[in-house]
Amino acid sequence: MKNSQVTDRPCTGLAGLESTGAPLNPKGILMQPQMASLLSPQQLYGILRNLLVQTAGLTGSAYLNAACQVFAREFDAQFVFITRTVDDPPVTVRMLAACKDGVATEGWEFILPGTPCEAIYQQPAQDIERPGPHLGATLIARDVMNRFEPTRNTGYESFIGMPLWSGEQRMIGHVALFFNRRLDDLAQQEQLVELVRLYSLKVEAELNRILIDESRQTLLQQLQQANERLALESVTDTLTGLYNRRHFNDRMRRVFALGQRQLAQYGLLLLDLDFFKAINDRHGHLAGDAVLRTVAETLLRCTRRDIEEVFRIGGEEFAIICSGVRSADDLAVAAGRLVQAVRAVVIDHGGQRLPVTASVGGAFPEATDMQWDDCYRRADERLYVAKAAGRDRAVLEDLPADVAQEVHAG
Repeated sequence: MKNSQVTDRPCTGLAGLESTGAPLNPKGILMQPQMASLLSPQQLYGILRNLLVQTAGLTGSAYLNAACQVFAREFDAQFVFITRTVDDPPVTVRMLAACKDGVATEGWEFILPGTPCEAIYQQPAQDIERPGPHLGATLIARDVMNRFEPTRNTGYESFIGMPLWSGEQRMIGHVALFFNRRLDDLAQQEQLVELVRLYSLKVEAELNRILIDESRQTLLQQLQQANERLALESVTDTLTGLYNRRHFNDRMRRVFALGQRQLAQYGLLLLDLDFFKAINDRHGHLAGDAVLRTVAETLLRCTRRDIEEVFRIGGEEFAIICSGVRSADDLAVAAGRLVQAVRAVVIDHGGQRLPVTASVGGAFPEATDMQWDDCYRRADERLYVAKAAGRDRAVLEDLPADVAQEVHAG
């Protein structure tokens, strides 16, 4: 029997056995020894046809489970399972489907060494006698239950293991069949193993399809995650981790469009750090970066993320879109909270305490606005009013009248 490993020793080399066994009948039931005879081509065809027909139209786990049951039924096997390798080189395998005593059962992972299945993965490369995947079987004809610790007290006498290969001739799993009877007759071994071999080709094809599909899904998930990371990076300020100017512009376009349809109300606050250039000039840009990061963290802590979005839109300038605010008083409360939070920031740089304050300008959209940056322009004007008025404060524009009111925080 070419490309098959028949052994009378636990997971070792090739060994012939004397012919004392009994064959299968077409329904998978053993005949008695005195009735022993080789199956006719028609009987072999019938078994193979049953194997194919009874799993036709099935794919994935449904197919693998059905294949195990058909293997068990047609070959009168007490335990059948299909595995895939977990590591490379194979040491651990995972059962994808199993049928024990005619009943589908949950699979599990197990380590190959010390099991009958180990020999399947020990076939040397020189056994490959033809191009393409090596389909050599491993057959242990008798006394399996006494030779391997995992099979003790099982009643299993014999074992057939069939490797499953990828198109790159890498072993990706195997089919295992355990029997409560010996398989000593060499001619019957030939027929039985050949039938298992032929049907395992379909199992092999389906397992390859499953693995390719999993690989494709993994690649798609990795691509999606990479795209999500790139998308996030494209709208994130690298220094502070806040949303950047690009995302601010996009968000303002959206909220402006919703406001135009009277689907949403919002206010805009622009916050600029006071005397930030002096910090850079006196203490260096590393100190300035530390100030920006600390202020960003402070703004995130003191805003409500469900209705307030924080952006870094330029050097030391930040923007906060306040969704749901409906009055100047609401916006004034938010602005005062920001001014106070920045004022309370303590930054220690080289043993020196760096005081930080901020000025804030705010505005609401108006019915006469033609585009989103009309609101931005008004908030920016109020910001410069706050700077001119002494800094460390907020100046807002009331709604609906075009009247600015100064709101001193604290």
